Amino acid sequence: MIICAQQVPVSVSIKSPEQPSTPQATEQDHAVGLQVLVREALQNNPGVQSALHQVEALRRRVPQAKALPDPSASIGWMGNIVPFQTQHLDPSSYRGVGASQTIPFPGKLKLRSEIADREAQAAWWDYEAARRDLVASVKSSYYDYCFLTKAIEITHKDEDLLEKFASIAEARYRVGKAIQQDVIRSQVELSVLQQKLTMLEQQRDTRLHV
Repeated sequence: MIICAQQVPVSVSIKSPEQPSTPQATEQDHAVGLQVLVREALQNNPGVQSALHQVEALRRRVPQAKALPDPSASIGWMGNIVPFQTQHLDPSSYRGVGASQTIPFPGKLKLRSEIADREAQAAWWDYEAARRDLVASVKSSYYDYCFLTKAIEITHKDEDLLEKFASIAEARYRVGKAIQQDVIRSQVELSVLQQKLTMLEQQRDTRLHV
């Protein structure tokens, strides 16, 4: 949901109630409101969060890729059914403990590490692209919404003036001080303005779901 900063509870006012609104204060209110919206969008967008989790997962694989394989240990015996016991005077009886470590071919670990690092970098750029696209979309919708809100406010004021003019024209026509064309023209202009107002409100409502 996109809301202009001056109408958002989370926006921070930088003036006391007694102080008049200033262009600087309004600009800062807009900046604060926009920052809040961008932060919430980044935190709640599934695509951006999925890309971020992918980056974190691939970055954790980098140290694993350059590490040696896990060593293995073994234990065994032969010649006696009792675990780890030998048969007395039996040359085939034995017990033993062993350990092994796989050593990859020289350069293999480094190559695996570089590949994992490149994959993490590629995932980060995918995340960055998704993040920037989302931020641009939020900013565009935010300013469109604020523009339309201000346009609707001005159009309402124009509508009030035209209604007054239309009433005056009708009153003058009734007493014979104006012609019927003046009344019709004022009504047509009022109708056109109301259609424009409806269109602006519809455009603004679509920004709420961006």
